[in-house]
Amino acid sequence: MNAIQEAKLTMFRTIEKLCDDFPAIIALILALVTAVAELKAHIAEILSLDQAIGTDLKGITRDKSILKKELAKLASIIAGAIYAYATVIRNNTLAQEVNTNNTKLLRTSDDSLAPRCQAIHDKAQTLRAELADYNVNSQTLTELQTAIDNYQAATPKQRTAVTDRKVQNKQLATVFKKIDELLTRRMDKLVATLSSTHPEFVAKYESDRQILDSRTTATQLKGTVKDTAGTPIKNATITVVELNLTTKSDAQGKYSFKPILNGKYTIKTTAAGFNDVEIEYVEIKVGEIKNSNMKMTNK
Repeated sequence: MNAIQEAKLTMFRTIEKLCDDFPAIIALILALVTAVAELKAHIAEILSLDQAIGTDLKGITRDKSILKKELAKLASIIAGAIYAYATVIRNNTLAQEVNTNNTKLLRTSDDSLAPRCQAIHDKAQTLRAELADYNVNSQTLTELQTAIDNYQAATPKQRTAVTDRKVQNKQLATVFKKIDELLTRRMDKLVATLSSTHPEFVAKYESDRQILDSRTTATQLKGTVKDTAGTPIKNATITVVELNLTTKSDAQGKYSFKPILNGKYTIKTTAAGFNDVEIEYVEIKVGEIKNSNMKMTNK
C-alpha cells in the first residue's frame, strides 16, 4: 500500500472499532448494521491483498537472488579453469571468451546471465578431456547445468509474480474505492440521522472519519523490552490483544507498531525463559507516540 492508502486504512479501521464499541447504537438502524458488515468484509479483503502483495514477490525475489549467486559462483569457477587452460595453450581468443569473474556475472542482467553461463558450460563440455587436470569434470558440469536450469525456471516465476502484483494492486484500489463509496453514500448519511438522539456518537464518528496522513502523523506504540537487570531482550513477542497485532523486539529490545488505531488496549509480552507481562488499558491517542516499556522477570 502507498502512504495515502495506509492513512485511509487507519481511518477505516478506526470507524470499524467505533462501530464495535457501540453495537447498541448501530443496531438501531438495520441498514447501518448491513453497511458495517460490508465495511468489515472490505477491510478484511484489503488486509488479505496487502499481505499477498508484500509476501509473494519478496519470497520469489529472494529465492532468485540465491540462485543467481550460486550460478555466478559455479560459472566463474569453470570459466577460470578454461581461462587458465587457454593461457597455457596460448589461445587468446578462448581466454577472452571466458574472461569473467563472479562479480561481473552478478552484475549481468537477468536475461543475459543464463545464456552467458550456458556458453561457459558448453565451452567446457567440448574441452572436458583437456580440462580434466583443471578440476573440471562431469560432476562440476552437471552442477553448473542444474544451476542454469534452476535460475531460468525462477525467472518466469518472478515475472508472473510481478504481473500478479499489478493485478492485486488494481484489486486493492478497487476495494478502497468501494469503502470510500460505502462511507460517503451510505454510512455518513445513516449516522447523520442519529444526530438528535446520539450526538456524542455522531461527533466521534465525524472525528474518526478524518484521514490522517501516515507521513505526517505519528500515531504509534513503541517501547523496549528488558529484564530486571536492564538487559535488552531480543525476539520477545509483543501483542496488542484487542487488535490481534503482533511484532518482535529487535537486538536492542525495541519494538513498534505504526500505524496503529487510537484506543485503549491490552499489551501482552512473552519471551522464552521469562514470565509473561500483560499491561491493561494502554491508551493511544490520535497523532500520539505512546511509549510502553516492558520489564520481564526470569522464570
